[in-house]
Amino acid sequence: VLTTEKQIKAVKMAAPAAILCTGWATKRGALKKNWKRRYFVLRNDLSLSYYKDGWSPNSKPQGVITIDPTMTFAMGANCAEIDWPASSSETTRFQLATPTRTYYLFCDTPEASMGWVTKIKQLATQGANPTHKPSIDVSPQEAEALHNKVKLLARQEENQYCFDCATRGVQPWASWNLGVFLCWRCAGIHRSLGLHVSKAKSITLDTWPAEHVASLERQGNRVGAAYWEASLPADFERPQDKTELDRFIAQKYVARKWVTADRRASVARAVPAHDVPDDARRETNPFAGSDSEDDSDGDTFVADFSSHHIAAPAPAPDSSSAAPAVAAGRRPTGPVVVAASTRAAATDPMASHQW
Repeated sequence: VLTTEKQIKAVKMAAPAAILCTGWATKRGALKKNWKRRYFVLRNDLSLSYYKDGWSPNSKPQGVITIDPTMTFAMGANCAEIDWPASSSETTRFQLATPTRTYYLFCDTPEASMGWVTKIKQLATQGANPTHKPSIDVSPQEAEALHNKVKLLARQEENQYCFDCATRGVQPWASWNLGVFLCWRCAGIHRSLGLHVSKAKSITLDTWPAEHVASLERQGNRVGAAYWEASLPADFERPQDKTELDRFIAQKYVARKWVTADRRASVARAVPAHDVPDDARRETNPFAGSDSEDDSDGDTFVADFSSHHIAAPAPAPDSSSAAPAVAAGRRPTGPVVVAASTRAAATDPMASHQW
């Protein structure tokens, strides 16, 4: 039995809390109300520590925010109207309110801010639910290798646009169960659909277990388009307005408006019974999965279209020709040369296809 604070501290030092997320953000001071850039470290012991000059195992935090289920959050235009610095755009701002204090922060990018709020919310939920299953631990080297693999996948030509709104550039978010890459704005809409539809994660801020990385390797935007957008007109103008984009994404993944009957049936037949125990539910929605908050649940349905029949597109052009740019709100109008998947062609019939 531990009877002294010294003994308790010794146990904590022997088994330090796992780090979930780290990065720089700017925080408003409590007394002087000035803004200071700090390095934040989120740990699974429900603590968010911040440091002045980065972090090392021997660093002493300048302060610690305790994460608890009563904490409330706000982002962007919903934040309090305080004297925000001119260097902070509205989309990068967020606030964390505890029973004793409200913390005002902003990051360098909107996706970084959204990533922090997402991770802190998840940790607060776990604090309210002690039976929440933890992720499987891997070594720091293995975790870094998996994270780097996701970043490389995001840089592939086919994944350098948002799967929903077609915003160009390396995408900082992905839905690991659907296997597609997203911009931060569409990722927020995905999260509003519920975890039974899409499990969106930050590529830069979140941890990536092997199961999630493997799902992205099997899929990607090219394979996803052959399923989710099978009957979407080639000249379809993708909405950019928030309301219209909400509607489009709901039609795409909830109503499955552009999924053709043959693809819907092929995926439904391929889903193992233990993944979706309710046969009737599987027939009406083959993508229904666990409602658990835990991304690593074993019974979560993961979309895998790579082994199903997808009609081969037209022959590829000369690989020396440059890929056309993607116009705002549109998919590429011409064939885009996509590097073959790391999976062998024998196991992935789509690996060498063009789209």
